Amino acid sequence: MFYGKKGIMDAQSAIQNQRKAVRKPLHSRGNLTLNGQVLRFETVDVGVGGICIVLPQQLTIGQLCRIDVSVFIRGKKLDIAANSKACYCVCGRDGFRVGLQFTDITEAGASAINLYMKEK
Repeated sequence: MFYGKKGIMDAQSAIQNQRKAVRKPLHSRGNLTLNGQVLRFETVDVGVGGICIVLPQQLTIGQLCRIDVSVFIRGKKLDIAANSKACYCVCGRDGFRVGLQFTDITEAGASAINLYMKEK
């Protein structure tokens, strides 16, 4: 099932909203802040323009939030902090898979993602 602004999206709309940038798997945990509420999430993948996460609750398309997550590169912890916008939300067996587009990312966060994307 696909959840959007007006409830369930059809499959065609979900396909049209797919990302076009390169992503790399990322297995980490982080926090999403939404209207003052903090939710824990697990990451699926990341790219320079956004991140896919699994949340315990649904987000609507266009909803704004903040994410905080860390990546480890060569044993060093690098933090990613970004304001983001929900692009899609799909219900799965482990929760809601949410695609987030970064709308404002810290310089350190952007650098961390760029380094992570270059790692093998």
